[in-house]
Amino acid sequence: MRLAAAVCAAAIVVCAVVLVVRRPVLNAATTFTDEQLITFLQKRYRLPSTGNIALGAPTKTAFSRVKSRTVTVTDDHGGTFKAMLFTEPGVNDVIMGELLDLSSDPWGRVSLQSMHLSDRPTMGPANAPITIVEFADFECPHCAHAMGVVETAVESKYNGKLRLVFKNFPLQGHQWAHAAAVAAQCVYLQNPSTFWDFAREIYRAQAFITPDTLAQRIDDFAKRNQLDAEALHACEMGQAADQFVAQDIQDGEKAHVISTPTLFIDGIPVLGAEPEVLDSVITAELKKKAG
Repeated sequence: MRLAAAVCAAAIVVCAVVLVVRRPVLNAATTFTDEQLITFLQKRYRLPSTGNIALGAPTKTAFSRVKSRTVTVTDDHGGTFKAMLFTEPGVNDVIMGELLDLSSDPWGRVSLQSMHLSDRPTMGPANAPITIVEFADFECPHCAHAMGVVETAVESKYNGKLRLVFKNFPLQGHQWAHAAAVAAQCVYLQNPSTFWDFAREIYRAQAFITPDTLAQRIDDFAKRNQLDAEALHACEMGQAADQFVAQDIQDGEKAHVISTPTLFIDGIPVLGAEPEVLDSVITAELKKKAG
């Protein structure tokens, strides 16, 4: 999502507090239309087209004159990124960033209670003190990288302290991600112990898989792992596995997942799987649970 990254990189610079010095408009009659604002953002962040940017309606904030607007950037693969834009009447400046409520939970924790977590692939002990829910896409290269990082954390670095639950979140625009998600769920339903081997194989071969070669890759895996190929095909053509994937997507959307991999560490959202970030969140949660 290179378009989103361009906006994200700039938005991170100006976060939290909106109390900044503002320049009054020298000509009070000067106003900026949505079209002019979008054109400015497109040029400022070097986006290919103004058609990739959409502005939400102005809404009130805690500051009497300041309004917030959602800026949605869509990339050429159908992925989206959202940022906040803050404006004030009679002022030339706008702020790209995030308005933070210091009285709220700084982690931005999300409740996992409504998520469908049963009958999903898991790694680590069921009674582990920390549960990680990962939303991933088999066609996403960042997810392929994240698999090794998260697997090391669960099975080695924090052995016995983490439980990982895998949920599919195939992104729109990816050509074979949804079919791979359904196949992965079918593999899991037939023999749960083979799911992680299937995931590793798909991630390893990711760069060589196309919509035309995915089926053969699945058949070869089924043969090597003594799976019932006919039952697997029937499952892929049926509705049960697809419904599991649809539930995962719905759960992700409710939790505001917009990119993969997105992890929820005891409900704390973490984008990507950078080891330093994972360590900081996991260590803080373990320390809190230890009292």
